[in-house]
Amino acid sequence: IFSVVNGVMLKPLPYQEADRLVMVWTAFPDNPKFPISIAEYLDYRTESDAVANVGAYSVGPVTVTGSGTAERPQASNTSRSLFDVLGVSASIGRTFSEDEDTPGGPDVVILSHAYWQSRYGGDPSVVGTQTLIVDGTPFDIIGVMPADFEPPMNTPAFYLPAPFDRSTIVNRSSHNWKAVARHSPTLGGSICRNPSQRSRQPPPLAGAPD
Repeated sequence: IFSVVNGVMLKPLPYQEADRLVMVWTAFPDNPKFPISIAEYLDYRTESDAVANVGAYSVGPVTVTGSGTAERPQASNTSRSLFDVLGVSASIGRTFSEDEDTPGGPDVVILSHAYWQSRYGGDPSVVGTQTLIVDGTPFDIIGVMPADFEPPMNTPAFYLPAPFDRSTIVNRSSHNWKAVARHSPTLGGSICRNPSQRSRQPPPLAGAPD
């Protein structure tokens, strides 16, 4: 069974109650800090009493067109819950709504402060009025993150929704998501300060490998 997950404490960062934040990894015998699968992320959202909340994100290159030369920035597909876990809000506009975090939801984007400055010259009027064309799809700009906000790993140019449909996700072999959890006030279960102290097999989804 390959989906044992551990948590390790993040170094002190400017997030709310940072001492309750942990990175969540899949632990293989030869690699104790491996990205998680979407199925594992969904397990931890619903089936771990050690986790008060957990968010996931995956960063990769995209193509932006529609104004001048095409660009290849890094973008993050980001669960709505990540911003709640880190305790951060947009400095202009807002982060994702529940509707935007579900399959078939609206195509929206949140800009990093740096990308907002470089592409739009820091113009606040772009929020709610302009679109960003990503891989041929227009995304409505709904927010800009604060200048000092950085996710725990990989800083993207902007954030896109990551809507997951639990009923269709059973694959645990694709490990390309980072996850951050806020552990419960009484630490227990599968998340621990020292990954050598405790590990736990996440409850399997239907059809998942045994």
